[in-house]
Amino acid sequence: MSEYENLMANISKQNELKNQGKQSLPATPELREAIAVKHNLPAEMAERLRGEDEQSLIQDAEYLSQYVKKTVPTAPLKSTEPIMKDPLTQSLQELVHDLTGQ
Repeated sequence: MSEYENLMANISKQNELKNQGKQSLPATPELREAIAVKHNLPAEMAERLRGEDEQSLIQDAEYLSQYVKKTVPTAPLKSTEPIMKDPLTQSLQELVHDLTGQ
């Protein structure tokens, strides 16, 4: 079959699906990944989506997205940065620490 004949066969198949009321796309890996991203699911979960067409994949993704929530990191209650002292005092303390090992 030539490329043109393949394209025409695909178009006629799409038209038949539309006429039958199945306007959803068949499940492909690319479609699964796109639906997973749209519903904020991790990429690893895209392979686990179940369904034969787009609608059933969307329903499964909506169901799974209820259980997989992205957490927003919270700010620490106090500063995690060390308190900066006077540079001279800090240098002297480091020198004493290095000399005495305390």
